[in-house]
Amino acid sequence: METLAYHYTFEAALTPILNDGGTLRPVPDNFAPGERPVLWFSSAPHWEPSATRWRLDPQSGERQPVSVEEMRQRFGWPIRFGWPAAALVPWDTLQLLAGWSAARTAAFETAARAVGADPAQWLGSFEAIAMTACPVTEALSPEGRWIPLQDLFDLRLTGAIPPPGA
Repeated sequence: METLAYHYTFEAALTPILNDGGTLRPVPDNFAPGERPVLWFSSAPHWEPSATRWRLDPQSGERQPVSVEEMRQRFGWPIRFGWPAAALVPWDTLQLLAGWSAARTAAFETAARAVGADPAQWLGSFEAIAMTACPVTEALSPEGRWIPLQDLFDLRLTGAIPPPGA
């Protein structure tokens, strides 16, 4: 069986993905001229810590990670798309091909390690990938198990679980 890496996101991101023809694309935000955007994947088997959402603590003003349950309430279920790791570019090469400066690379790595991520688990693509071509599309259940994405859709259709934010 081939080794997969995962693009981690949330249910709230599915609508824009589906509206874009079901295509996962590199996100072109916050890049300098000449730098290439990346469609991120991780070999982390359960969750990529850098995909965790953050909020500011009202008392201290410090950034704090949002719990999985809070993320589920705000953004819907965590979702992952599996893609063959061998078809992706590993981090040590990716940063070079992306044309990132040493400062940008160091900032990414520092921020990742601060939240428990391991940049050595990062991979990426400069190309778009069709959601339907992914050999695995899954949603993280409240019990902490990855289930087929279709099961989440079925639960939503039957009314067994409310929509995000309800």
